[in-house]
Amino acid sequence: MELEFTTVKELRQFDGMVREQPVEADLILPEYFPPVGRILKCFVVPTEESVAFADGRVSVAGVASVRLLYADDEGGLHCYQTETKYTRILPTECRDEKAAVKVTQEVRTLNCRALGPKRVEVKANIAVRAELWDVAETAAVSGPMGGDLQLRTETAEYAEPVCVCFRDFTENDSLRCDAGGKKLRTVIAVSAVPVVEKTEVVSNKLLIRGQDRVTVVCAAEDGSVGSYELSLPFSEVLDCYGVSETAACHVLFTRCEAEVLPAEEPENTFETTVRHTLLVTADTRKELTLASDAYSLRGQTECRFTEIAPALSFSQEIMEERITAELEAFDEGGVALRSVFVSEVTHSATDGADGGSVDGSLCFNVLLADQTGHCTLLTKAVAFSHPIPRGSRCVACDITVKNAAGELLHGGKVALSCILSLAMLTQTGEPVRALTEVKASEEAEPAEKRQRAVVYFAEKGESLWQIAKENRASVAAIQEMNDLTADVLESDARLVFSCF
Repeated sequence: MELEFTTVKELRQFDGMVREQPVEADLILPEYFPPVGRILKCFVVPTEESVAFADGRVSVAGVASVRLLYADDEGGLHCYQTETKYTRILPTECRDEKAAVKVTQEVRTLNCRALGPKRVEVKANIAVRAELWDVAETAAVSGPMGGDLQLRTETAEYAEPVCVCFRDFTENDSLRCDAGGKKLRTVIAVSAVPVVEKTEVVSNKLLIRGQDRVTVVCAAEDGSVGSYELSLPFSEVLDCYGVSETAACHVLFTRCEAEVLPAEEPENTFETTVRHTLLVTADTRKELTLASDAYSLRGQTECRFTEIAPALSFSQEIMEERITAELEAFDEGGVALRSVFVSEVTHSATDGADGGSVDGSLCFNVLLADQTGHCTLLTKAVAFSHPIPRGSRCVACDITVKNAAGELLHGGKVALSCILSLAMLTQTGEPVRALTEVKASEEAEPAEKRQRAVVYFAEKGESLWQIAKENRASVAAIQEMNDLTADVLESDARLVFSCF
């Protein structure tokens, strides 16, 4: 018995590990910072500096940026920032060191308290998650073959993945902000959205060009707070071995984090750093023929099947979803809305039989000022969910926030809204049952002694394959002896055929 095998490639996640990383910081404010009157909010932003995968361990060297937003006794806004470094080891059962490693980090708990006029204690827990992705290979029977093993084969076009990798790059520059004559003093919040203008693959290298649109929420010397736009161009050439000019290449930003620090000179100039992580995948079109079922006419046969998920196509799409909320936490009148910004955006993708979803949460931050200029920061956590169509699997996604806004309403309420931009790389295709292994033993008794004639009364809609399998007969023999061409009966019929 001779079997013909073909290699089916799938983009697969091999493992996903999560470990808690505690972060503690004792903030001692410099002499030139005013004393802490009231802590408005503390932000902890984790970023991985390096990732290594070897000997079944993923090593993540990270840095947590700690930002303290507070008001002094006179109502002025101030932001103090520092960093703390850490290293986290995540064990895994995967030993394929060619796998691409994706690292994401999320702040799960955060507490801060003032220990003095210029001393603040910060404690946080960061969930460090590492995912291992690679192109997995499965050997499946494709046919044809000799002997008495009957194969049912299916042929379809599919997108064969040839490469998956994560690449990082960082851009730095000094950018000046047009503040309309105001002198900006304190950076309250920062966000960045990458805009890709060109991608090109040449000789296992990816050229990517575009600009980062950085939004900075700043407080000026006169106490006013505004949102300002900066633009940071980028142009990078990244090594992506296995990606060719003939393959369909998909590029998705899975991270875009900005850090903006005021420079002393010239006025309203900021030292801007944006860190990016790209997911790069490539696939080629291929015709796939697989055996999905099998049986033997004679002897005992043991068949092993494996469920695989060959992708019909990969697609990248960007969708928008409007998030609204209402916050009620102050008396009507006597306050002014200074700024609304969004932070702490988390998300994860889940797959299900009826379609999956991208679920997550975000935090609206509302900065208010009373008639004396004293500021208060109110927060509102909001959950969201975006459906993934049935038959599609989300390989990776990224969410950026656009157009956060708020409006004061009667009764001491604030109406909040923002636009979420969801970029997703999805894989379309239902799982396929494929024959991957066959063990058969022929019986010693000659086949002609065991052949017998069968009269079978079939009903409309019955499958010739199922009839042949249940009676140990050949589909081709049933079609030939009964002058049939279709695989499914179009009407009731009396079938005569030989079986074993």
